[in-house]
Amino acid sequence: MSGKFRLTLGQLNPVMGDLAGNRARALEVHRAGAEAGSDLVVLPEMFLTGYQPQDLVLKPAFVAHAMAELEALARECAEGPALGIGLPWAEGGEVFNVYAILAGGKFAGLARKHHLPDYHVFEEARVLAAGQVSGPFRVGGLRFGTPICEDAWYPDVAETMAESGAEALIVPNGSPYRRGKFDVRMNHMVARVVETGLPLGYVDMVGGEDDQVFGGGSFAPEPRGRLAVPLPGFAEAVGHVAQQIQDAGEETRQIFQQIQGRVEGFDWTGEDRDRFVSEFSDALGQLTQQVADQAGELSQRATQNAASQREASS
Repeated sequence: MSGKFRLTLGQLNPVMGDLAGNRARALEVHRAGAEAGSDLVVLPEMFLTGYQPQDLVLKPAFVAHAMAELEALARECAEGPALGIGLPWAEGGEVFNVYAILAGGKFAGLARKHHLPDYHVFEEARVLAAGQVSGPFRVGGLRFGTPICEDAWYPDVAETMAESGAEALIVPNGSPYRRGKFDVRMNHMVARVVETGLPLGYVDMVGGEDDQVFGGGSFAPEPRGRLAVPLPGFAEAVGHVAQQIQDAGEETRQIFQQIQGRVEGFDWTGEDRDRFVSEFSDALGQLTQQVADQAGELSQRATQNAASQREASS
């Protein structure tokens, strides 16, 4: 892989039930992404309806209205970058939490949320159906996987998407704020980057809905321990990730390939195996230390960002 891929993260405050208004906000961010030369603009989970819609998704007219608004949005953003946006989706007598990719006036992809939270403030498992893990979609020559919020808190969905050919991950969220939540999110997202070797973009919403507050703080951890963007906490923001995402993913894979190449080249039955093992041990130790140093730098940056968010919320 080679070349630059520009991603726009739209960290906004959707209004529950204002489907036309949320569609208009999505179009605004799409235009901002087009002006910035982005290839893909991403918005949070269930942005088109607001989150959490709870029992509203049990009303067929509400879900049908959301799907109609999505079709209108697809026509409106036919020119320019692709757009990712979340909404409820009715299919086969069930309703799913989905993330739709719009490009060229059509649906370019549709991911269904697999892990439905049913704890604390969440009741998704009561009102929604769990979807099968979706394969990646292609935008601008790059294949993206889209673990939706809770899907990225476990390794299975991201790993399946990587095995299916994803070259980067987009994680749309409707993740309510609590103290220490940013650190928890960062740890999970870094784990997904390390496990899959793929770059990742995390986008959350801001604002409040009933007793829930959404803190934003969207970010994109890079394989070498840097944080692209990151967006502020508790404020609407649009960020453009202009990094070379494809090259970043290749950089991560090279670390694994160095180890793999040494293992496959060994003559384990030959007279020189002790020397080979010694060389491999030294190389593995160096790579392990390199990854540890990068993780330490990323942890320090995450801690600083979390401290800034806590200060902003106090």
